[in-house]
Amino acid sequence: MKRRLWVLLPLSLVGALVSSLAVAATLSWTNAKIVTLPVGGTGFYQGQFSTLACARGGNCVASGPYLTQNGVVHTVTVSEINGAWRGAAVLGSPTNAATNAGLSVYGASCPAPGSCALVGNYQTAAGNVVPFAASSSANHWSTPVAIALPSDAPASESNALLRAVACASAGNCDAVGTYLDGAAAPHTLALAAREVSGTWQRATPLTLPSDANVNSLVSLTQLSCSSAGNCVATGSYVNHDNVTQALVVNEINGTWQHGQALALPGNASAYAGAALSGLTCTSAGNCVSVGVYNTVAGTVEGLVVNEVNGTWQRGRELVAPVDAAANPQIFFYGFSEVSCASAGNCAVGGQYRDQRGDYQGLLVNEVNGTWQRASSVALPAGATQAGKNGGVVAVTCPVKGSCRAGAAYLDANGNYQAMTVTQTNGTWLRGTRVTLPAGATNVGVAGGLYGLVCTTSTTCSAIGSYLDQATNYQGFTLTAP
Repeated sequence: MKRRLWVLLPLSLVGALVSSLAVAATLSWTNAKIVTLPVGGTGFYQGQFSTLACARGGNCVASGPYLTQNGVVHTVTVSEINGAWRGAAVLGSPTNAATNAGLSVYGASCPAPGSCALVGNYQTAAGNVVPFAASSSANHWSTPVAIALPSDAPASESNALLRAVACASAGNCDAVGTYLDGAAAPHTLALAAREVSGTWQRATPLTLPSDANVNSLVSLTQLSCSSAGNCVATGSYVNHDNVTQALVVNEINGTWQHGQALALPGNASAYAGAALSGLTCTSAGNCVSVGVYNTVAGTVEGLVVNEVNGTWQRGRELVAPVDAAANPQIFFYGFSEVSCASAGNCAVGGQYRDQRGDYQGLLVNEVNGTWQRASSVALPAGATQAGKNGGVVAVTCPVKGSCRAGAAYLDANGNYQAMTVTQTNGTWLRGTRVTLPAGATNVGVAGGLYGLVCTTSTTCSAIGSYLDQATNYQGFTLTAP
């Protein structure tokens, strides 16, 4: 499984507030509905029906790779239009793709209903692995196009991908990822690509901090843009001491700045192994990123970093739940574990180990600029623990104090189940098990609720996967109300 989470709410304008809280508290999800795959499809590859983006309530796109009966992997898109999820459609391959191109989607963005972008990579007929982008208009997808690599990439045996995309408007997007250069011993480098008025430009290399190793093994997994040409990308890189550092790269007015290593908490080890896996921005220069780092005591702790008015602050340790083990081994899945209703009012979700050695889900709130102690997710009746493949995977906060989370846990029979968690007036309620399509009994070790977006406190969309009565992973969709 995989996921993230949460945020809080005010107490003025009592009459209107009480009414809105009553709605939030009674928010109910539909039963999960199966995603019907194209003819010949057997199930989602490794349960990965996991990419979700929404323009506004009830207008979203989801994507994932699926297997055919002869073992070929294809990718589908599934559109939600005005609250109704449609059938899955095969995403085409670029004209130079191999027969079994392994086209994989890693990022999605929808600036307007029916207008979305997907990015990822695929294999060409010549054996190169290259990045691609695809766009939709009125919910119809164009043929994906290959993204031209920086000039120092090799002409053959290339290996590159776009990991995240953010679109300011239809046809105007930014994307980030990595590529290997043409050196005899290739180096992993960072790149950025831009779509302008519907045309994708050649990708350009990004400059890493001056202490980067010759082979920095850079990873850029998250991207958030407040407007066209004003973005932030986060991830990690290895410095010349072979220490993994938390990395941020800002784009200002269309120009990507030099990457910077973030200052860590005072208890960070000299070999902190820090990496950022979640990111969201409420406005230009005001962002939050989360990840993990190692302390001098050898524990793995949660890390949160705020950008305030364009300046990245020193990272802070997220305080683990009261029942956490001495080494909580905090973990984030890297899908959408952080969300903010406004600057200083955010929620984060992930996983930790408690004093019994069990895995549990955690939720952390930032309230008016102050990060609170994390709390343990209250599981449904009969649950034993979140499990190693459980915990919080997705978080969404449309309104301060009214957030939603998607998570997974182990039931009394030792099977993984998916659940949703609701926050009302700043308080997280007990999780509610997702009712799977008829005949399904669990989501398996690779399934769960992967994507969750609420555009208002009462309008939400979610996707995930579960095990069918055979051994295949099928996709599901959820809506609320």
